[in-house]
Amino acid sequence: LDLDIEIFNDGNNKTWFTEERIKTIKLIHEYLDSKKEIGKVQSLYSLIEMANLINKKPLNTFELSVLYNEVPENYKQTLIKPYLSIEKNMVKISARIKDSDNINRNNLIIEINNYIEDNFKNIEEFKTNGLLVLYNNMLQSLFSSQIKSFGFILISIFLMFIILFRSI
Repeated sequence: LDLDIEIFNDGNNKTWFTEERIKTIKLIHEYLDSKKEIGKVQSLYSLIEMANLINKKPLNTFELSVLYNEVPENYKQTLIKPYLSIEKNMVKISARIKDSDNINRNNLIIEINNYIEDNFKNIEEFKTNGLLVLYNNMLQSLFSSQIKSFGFILISIFLMFIILFRSI
């Protein structure tokens, strides 16, 4: 499950690391991490947590901005760019879904979308995508087409019997 989130489309990329943005990413990250159906969650917040552990105290937004600007480009490409695009004002949160028989994929996707939509008015746009969404859409389409096919076959057989026996 990937969440592509476009937040705070204010066009001000010089001070991208703000308390509001970091808090939003943290809350979504922690929400996903709290779901029993979800395993590992990775996002920009994972990197910030690691930096806080190394620093032995939480970094403030100024320190995060300085750190981002001072990180060599090859490290940015490997560690930060998969989760943050300041140019496009987008954040990506990746979550691995535990595959089990009792998981309701459709409800999980709806719950995640509702949580983000209801709790974060500062998020301009978000998309839930990835293999889970594709698989869920395929299953929903499959069930729908099977029901329609079965209904069509029953009606066809009924009509053929009426024509064959000339009686209901």
